[in-house]
Amino acid sequence: MKMKWFAAAAASALLCTPAFAAAERTYHAGGDVQSVDASAKTVTLDNGRTYRLPAGVDVSTLNAGEAVEVAYTVQKGVRTARAVDSLTAASGQIKSVDAAKHTITLDDGQTYSLPAKYNMAMLKAGEQVELGWKAKGDAHEAVFLKKAAKSGPTPAKQ
Repeated sequence: MKMKWFAAAAASALLCTPAFAAAERTYHAGGDVQSVDASAKTVTLDNGRTYRLPAGVDVSTLNAGEAVEVAYTVQKGVRTARAVDSLTAASGQIKSVDAAKHTITLDDGQTYSLPAKYNMAMLKAGEQVELGWKAKGDAHEAVFLKKAAKSGPTPAKQ
């Protein structure tokens, strides 16, 4: 009986060591850079979220309006970037939506695959969209997609 207890205690102690600690989860966000604060070493995306940049990142390389993907972790409510990668920006009118393949084709004929979590039912042919994408083999993989602001006459104030 003492041997079983010792084995259980030893296994429990081993699992509590740093080598077996749960890995820090990395999240991903994409969007356009809204602002960069060089003194605070932070970048804010158009989603309104701010990410602390690691020491090695040259903030002068980040520009407002640039499409980026941020890989980050969260500790005590603070989002800390592990990497910030530039994306290629694209925009246009949706020509077709293929929900089965999780893709959209824009009016220029280019097809983009969308993240698996994206609700394809939200997209309709004829809508204007903006996206940031990266190459994955021969495919164009959209990291983020947003409906473009509707243009047209501003309603008169009464």
